[in-house]
Amino acid sequence: MQFITWIGDENERSARCVTLRVSTTSSAVAYARAVHLPTASLLAARRLVLEAHEDDTLRVGAGSSASSRKNTGASVARIEKCVSRVAEAFSAGADSSPAPFPEALVPFAEAMYHLRRGPMLGVGFGHDDEKTTARLAFLFASHDVAYRSLAPVVYAWNGERNVRSGSPFPGTENVFGEEPFFAKLPALDLALAPHSAIVVDHGLFGAFGWVGRDVGVEPGEASGDATTTTTSSDANANATREAAVEAVTSLATRLARGSRSGSRSDTAGGNSTANTSVFPAPPSLVAAEGSSAARRVVCRLAPAHRDAPHEQDARFPPVRGTSLEARRAFAARAPPTEELTFFQWMRGLGVDAPVTPWAPWR
Repeated sequence: MQFITWIGDENERSARCVTLRVSTTSSAVAYARAVHLPTASLLAARRLVLEAHEDDTLRVGAGSSASSRKNTGASVARIEKCVSRVAEAFSAGADSSPAPFPEALVPFAEAMYHLRRGPMLGVGFGHDDEKTTARLAFLFASHDVAYRSLAPVVYAWNGERNVRSGSPFPGTENVFGEEPFFAKLPALDLALAPHSAIVVDHGLFGAFGWVGRDVGVEPGEASGDATTTTTSSDANANATREAAVEAVTSLATRLARGSRSGSRSDTAGGNSTANTSVFPAPPSLVAAEGSSAARRVVCRLAPAHRDAPHEQDARFPPVRGTSLEARRAFAARAPPTEELTFFQWMRGLGVDAPVTPWAPWR
């Protein structure tokens, strides 16, 4: 591969030809591991979104809601075909059914899953005009902002747990410096635990905070059930909850400003190059568990409470070791939905998604 670059120095201009030798491989596994997942996911998503936008342009004259539903179905079919083709390409010659999906490309399939259900193509996000606005913003956004808008990321507040145990969530990493403590988690509804406080970063589409009703309450107690709590414990619980709300609000605001700027912001040092002239500005809000505004967070998280326990353990580290009774209790209080989980969606496509341990990939 040869690249020619022009270098300007005052009034002089020169051309340099650089030759790079790219190694090749006959191993499908090695090839899959060499794929740069953020770039591959973003290129595929932008092509699919552009095709959906072109379909909407052709539909403008019709003005039919039935035509809109048909175009949405066509976009979803393109996403499913894209994932199926990847599985077929890497399972050539395999006799197993369903087709195995390459383990190294599972994050790519997850990005397509979130694209299918997100603000640009999902049926639960606003009017057709809002979807068109979201698609145009995604197509014209910078690489970093568009990538964070493709699949949301959850940041869980670790402050309370660090104070009590001196350790963050198991299997996760701390981000954004030392104060406050946040751990990066996948965008699954298992993060909506009563003792948790989280921020969902969805890039162009906003940053949303969520604070559980039992934040600050000692483990083993539920809000409204403790009848012998002292004034001191109530004060400690209130202080912890206020600290959680403050930390979540601060991070949500910084993330929204970073996505508004169109550039990578230094959130660890608190620096953000916000550009308030960009329109529309992504929203930033914090909601309490059970409130009406909490749906802004819930709709962005995949319903992993419907997955099998071993799938939950692999994809969401904090639930490892949780009893079946606790999992059933969480599923009973989770918002009712018929939406497919990631693994159910993949199996419906005739693709076998490997159950691999989750790790931050961006």
